[in-house]
Amino acid sequence: MKKSIEKFPFYDLHSHFLPGMDDGAKTPEISLEMLSLMKAQGLKGIVSTSHYYARRENIESFLKRRQEAFDKLKYAADAAGFDLPPIALGSEVAYYSGIAYNDDIEKLCFGESDFLLLEMPFSKWSPEVMREVRQLSSARNIRLIIAHLERFLDFAGRDQIEELTSSSALIQVNAENFYSRQDKKTVVKMIKAGQVQLLGSDSHNMENRPPNMDIAIEELQKAKLTDGLLEILTNNRTVVKAALGQTFGG
Repeated sequence: MKKSIEKFPFYDLHSHFLPGMDDGAKTPEISLEMLSLMKAQGLKGIVSTSHYYARRENIESFLKRRQEAFDKLKYAADAAGFDLPPIALGSEVAYYSGIAYNDDIEKLCFGESDFLLLEMPFSKWSPEVMREVRQLSSARNIRLIIAHLERFLDFAGRDQIEELTSSSALIQVNAENFYSRQDKKTVVKMIKAGQVQLLGSDSHNMENRPPNMDIAIEELQKAKLTDGLLEILTNNRTVVKAALGQTFGG
């Protein structure tokens, strides 16, 4: 008997759709294609999370570029008669030594919220890395979201992963994992263990990394994890609405 699959509306908190900002959408036209597909899939609100690398530019330069990219997107949407979904501006911040002591780091949080999306190092995590991550969440006005933790399982020890998943940080995984049987197995295991609070598309384009939240939603229902899915989608909604300056019920 065919399993019943329900289409759930969703909020996306990890996507690279701003034009020309990073390795995501290159033009406003591609941005609009991505957002149009997301809306068709059920998108209700989204945070832009363009990559921020401290070694490449300072925060003020990044914020200026981001605003310019957003203005280009709005202009293109107006010209095309396209209604943009609610958008909050954020970033995906790559960890760097000294991040916990940067006086401006809060400026990279999601919109009007105190949520910060942090990308951990793609190399062995040192005690210093973990100390600074703890410092970020304990001594600053920041609530950490760890981006796609499943990508770092080969770089961190079991104790370090446990520290993150049991801390106040929120753990996000990517919807693209549900294209692969092995990656899906890994993420489903994490969800069943209560280690995942958030889901993001991490979409970059319309070709090899397109909007894909609908795939993850369908696969989690097939895996009989509808309750866990609904909890994650509720968390997504809470984070994005905070970024938009809205209350949960707003």
